[in-house]
Amino acid sequence: MPARFPPGATASQSRPVASRWREFLFAFHQLTHAIQPVLSLRYLIENWTHIAAQLAEPPRIRKAQEQKFYPQKPKQVSVYGAPPHKR
Repeated sequence: MPARFPPGATASQSRPVASRWREFLFAFHQLTHAIQPVLSLRYLIENWTHIAAQLAEPPRIRKAQEQKFYPQKPKQVSVYGAPPHKR
């Protein structure tokens, strides 16, 4: 069986399009290194508690919904409608 596309039997007039990935990857690499600081693994391990403390969110100061909607503690009532027994 003869080859379907023997060498030289196919000719193309269009020029190959150059890929821009190499240039993009180089630019991306340069931009990434300009933005992100270079930190060694040893530095990260030795200073992790300080780094984690700096990155942590401050504790939230907010009231629970119960405190928001009922600023004073509501009067306790038993299931039968009578006030609770005092001991």
